[in-house]
Amino acid sequence: MKYILSLGSNIGDRENNLKTAVKLLKERFNLLKISSIYESEPWEMKTEKNFYNICVEIETDIKPLELLDILEEIERKMGRENKGEKKDRIIDIDIILNENNIFLSRRLRIPHKFLKERLFYLLPASEIDENLSEPVSNKSLKKLIEECKDKNRIWKTGITLE
Repeated sequence: MKYILSLGSNIGDRENNLKTAVKLLKERFNLLKISSIYESEPWEMKTEKNFYNICVEIETDIKPLELLDILEEIERKMGRENKGEKKDRIIDIDIILNENNIFLSRRLRIPHKFLKERLFYLLPASEIDENLSEPVSNKSLKKLIEECKDKNRIWKTGITLE
């Protein structure tokens, strides 16, 4: 199965935080693609620190909740302590898509419940595959970007991790 993950960091050396997270993902999964790094204003957070965001595509046979456990372990290993809270973070890794699958549990929702509302998910994910469809609406990422009402500023940094 292929998953699209969103990675974000807004404290410390943001570029290095993303590099470290990608390295840890490569140790566990077949990493297929990495987007450019985008810088974005914080989304519904009380902070002045902008985020660096990327999306990656991985391939694995593991199930969504097992993947979530591994991603949370990576976050903890990198020093993340406040999962679920809207605070500054060294790393945040979200599962945003799993091919054309829908998954719902108390701990996890795929596609991510805010996918359609956040350009920092949509723009990097569209670099992976702009024609990929969000399975609930069956709209392409390209179409979702056109319809997105997110007013936060977001731009490519010119930095790539590959």
